[in-house]
Amino acid sequence: MLNVLVPKNHFLTINYPLMEDYVLGLSIPLGWGNIHDVVPFCIDTVALRFKLVDQHVDITEVRSKGIVLNTPGSYVAYPTIAEFVLEGTPYFAGGATCYFAVSGTYPISLTDYLQFRTLGNALHTAYTIDGAGVGSTWTPLAGRTLGFNAFGKQTLAGTEEQIHQGLGNAPAIQPLRNVAANTRLGDSFVVPAPGYFLTRIQVFLYTPPQVGTPIGETSVTTYSSLGPGLNAEVQEGMQGDQLQIITGQAVYSLALPQAGEDADLVADIESPFPMLTTGAEIIEDLFINTLDKDILDATWLADFGVSRTQMLKVFIDREMTVGDFIGKMEATLLWKFIPLQDGATVALKYAPIAFGGVKDLATAPAYHFRDEDFLDFRMEHDLSTVRNIVRVKYDEAPDTQEFKIATAQSDYARLFYSCEDTVEIETWLTGEGESGSAFPDDAEDLARAYMKFFMKPQARITFRVHGFGLNLLPGRDKVRLTRSRAMWQGGAINGDLFRIMRLVKSPATNSTEMTAILDDDTIPDFDISSGSL
Repeated sequence: MLNVLVPKNHFLTINYPLMEDYVLGLSIPLGWGNIHDVVPFCIDTVALRFKLVDQHVDITEVRSKGIVLNTPGSYVAYPTIAEFVLEGTPYFAGGATCYFAVSGTYPISLTDYLQFRTLGNALHTAYTIDGAGVGSTWTPLAGRTLGFNAFGKQTLAGTEEQIHQGLGNAPAIQPLRNVAANTRLGDSFVVPAPGYFLTRIQVFLYTPPQVGTPIGETSVTTYSSLGPGLNAEVQEGMQGDQLQIITGQAVYSLALPQAGEDADLVADIESPFPMLTTGAEIIEDLFINTLDKDILDATWLADFGVSRTQMLKVFIDREMTVGDFIGKMEATLLWKFIPLQDGATVALKYAPIAFGGVKDLATAPAYHFRDEDFLDFRMEHDLSTVRNIVRVKYDEAPDTQEFKIATAQSDYARLFYSCEDTVEIETWLTGEGESGSAFPDDAEDLARAYMKFFMKPQARITFRVHGFGLNLLPGRDKVRLTRSRAMWQGGAINGDLFRIMRLVKSPATNSTEMTAILDDDTIPDFDISSGSL
């Protein structure tokens, strides 16, 4: 089971015949938690359809070059299959009226102006727009048109042409943001035959010393119909790219995205639906819903859920074994995935055992072994485990695969063992809570917990006993050891508590070999609520 590969599904031609070439054969990602900056896969280059993951998700935001896209308008989301369709470059048939609106993000000021002219063609009308988005009121300005030119292409691969030239004379001025409600100014023009993809709108500003120019960002959006009225303002294609306004420049070309299968897109998702964020939830969903394997012990899973409540962000976009998945999860939350049976007579079940968990036997260990119980006994101090610095890598960005880093450092390791080495632990810890609030102590606590484990040599004992231990579990159970002749402080081990880390059962000889470490050196629990170890 642990050798099974995930994700299970891949982008194949039989399912996605029109996908972009590079997508063929790639894994369809899986994800759990609040995941930002997921790069979508174009699975239909004609319809501009994109897929995010292989689960039902909430698509909370899609961005193009950092600009948040509107929906509906710039894209249509299909969350049950984790897909969306991009509207792409705005297109208008020949003879159709194109409405556009110039918006500004700069502060309200009486010196923020666009240039107007007397109307030179009855087909062009300027508008002031009260409010933003659906339901706003477009009020025509009699006898006026914005100073603008329009450009387009008959095909996306074609040559750009000028399809409208600003007419009129006697320039006038009009404030774009003279009051809070007027966030946009609009205009209209008739698209010539045979029809065009719009590429940019060129607008004219008044420049010093006349009145002044806007300082901030501006962009353009196109529409096939305008307000007022609910749903009357119908956006065509994606909204334009934002452009920084610079004082003294008179002409601005406001670009409209030339969106195709290679569009620069990222999305934020909450996955799956409803969102799962803890280790117990993710493991259960992986085995039950993705792998269809009922192999988790319910009691221990519930205990694990109580013991480990840290929030995770898991995104798998390339093949890995279930064992590798579990290994990274173990490193993230300090626990062990233990088989409960040998599978010979009883269905194999696995238990997620948390260090320091609810079922920890620290106060009442099952066995106390003494000299006469040991069939053999050896001990060692493992200097190879000593590290000076622990770096916990967390909150990976799916688009860049870059991590944030939490660091813990030990002067003890450096001064007493002359260790200047660093160990890195890659985790699925996230940097935010379910409501978006940050939990900076989460990764920092884990770094300190690991530092306690690495700051000095690990005291490790391996012993074999007869007739005991067949019901013990590594990671969960502890034993007390007394050894009168041992290389230890004072020459003896007197009832010291050890945690079992490895256990080899031999039913045929009724013996068990155990490897245990002194419990003081065991990786402790970590708590995001208190910040303590």
